[in-house]
Amino acid sequence: MNLSSLALFDNIAKHPWSNRRFAEYYRWYPKQITFQNSDSIQLNDSCIEGIYIHIPYCQNICRFCPFNRKVQNDDEISIYVRQLCKELALYHDQGIRGEIKFIYFGGGTPSVLDISQIDLIVNQINSLFGIKNGAEVSLEAHPTHVSNPSIQAWKKVGINRISTGIQSFSQTRLESLGATHNSSDSWNAVTALCENIDNSGIDLLYRCEGQSLLEWENELETFCKLGKIPHISLYSLYLPDDSRLPDENTNLKMAILANQILHSNHYEHYASCATGGFDFAKNGRKCVYEERHWGVPQAPYLAVGAGAIGYVDQHITINLHGLGNYLSKLEQNKLPLLSHTPVSLNEEKRRFFVLGVKNISIDLDAYNARFNAQALDDFDAEINMLVDLNLALVNDQTFQLTDIGRFYIDQISEIFWSKDESLIPHPETDEMTRLENRLMRA
Repeated sequence: MNLSSLALFDNIAKHPWSNRRFAEYYRWYPKQITFQNSDSIQLNDSCIEGIYIHIPYCQNICRFCPFNRKVQNDDEISIYVRQLCKELALYHDQGIRGEIKFIYFGGGTPSVLDISQIDLIVNQINSLFGIKNGAEVSLEAHPTHVSNPSIQAWKKVGINRISTGIQSFSQTRLESLGATHNSSDSWNAVTALCENIDNSGIDLLYRCEGQSLLEWENELETFCKLGKIPHISLYSLYLPDDSRLPDENTNLKMAILANQILHSNHYEHYASCATGGFDFAKNGRKCVYEERHWGVPQAPYLAVGAGAIGYVDQHITINLHGLGNYLSKLEQNKLPLLSHTPVSLNEEKRRFFVLGVKNISIDLDAYNARFNAQALDDFDAEINMLVDLNLALVNDQTFQLTDIGRFYIDQISEIFWSKDESLIPHPETDEMTRLENRLMRA
């Protein structure tokens, strides 16, 4: 670490908020769950900018994945894809429209789908809504699925961005993580990406058991030497029992070191999903999905698939997580919604900042235009507090996180929660599944 990075570490470690730097991880706002009988849900005619598609199937389950997933079943996948296409049609029948600017296949492991299944989904979207020329169409892929032939096949059915979670280049580290691929798979995947597609990204994990600062530095330098992968996402590993993981000081040093190395190699830190998650991209290669569903004003987007979370018709939509429940609803020609929560004007204003800070900078003129109000008036106390704490810089047009603020994403976001929302815990996938099961039995 250079002198400026050491100074940054010192400033963060001594910050008044240092003892609460890691808070609950949240994926949507407002957090409130509003259980719905999907028979009665009626959507207003509404425009969307994009579509998130959740494919929950994986060949094997990684212990560090917090998302809705299950072991692959090829017969069930065929049924799932057909029903997912029906879900898209049901939204279209309810008046949802829009020329699509981004599509994101997430999971799970979307690359378990065969080419014809991806093609079916993309064609369904295009026929119902229309895909804008130049739209970003992203696919998350397991490293073992990424090869020269697979990339060429994906490109032919409209995929133009591929992201793969190699997690590490080290065989020792992958074994300690319990990853479902090895170091050769990591290398083969990144080589194929470099040779076949100009818009790609990888994920790396840090704060892993036994991982030293020097080992993490070597991982980052190895990535930078590749030179041809324009996007990288870094995630601090969190497990229910983290007693064997590096301590918080080492965790922070790893995050600062990553910022230092990637910045010096012309990668911009443009987004953070959470305090321990960092997204970097070279110029022109930011992920549109991440920019638009967090960035201000947040794009309305449809979310389809089991457990998918969207924002449409000024409602937070959360789909049923259980595959049986999800498929059963669609067989009845009903939207497979677990929760359909309206976003009030007050919460929409707060959402503007709660999610907007994930993209590091917020255009205040966009707030003023959207709400016919001044953000600096509506959130005077919150913004002044963050400025006083050296977490944000503000002028008439922009709210910008400082170099220190970039390491406090979750806590900065919390400042903008409403009083009611501050009392609501953010349910994770397992808890959502339990709530759903109780609801379905009632």
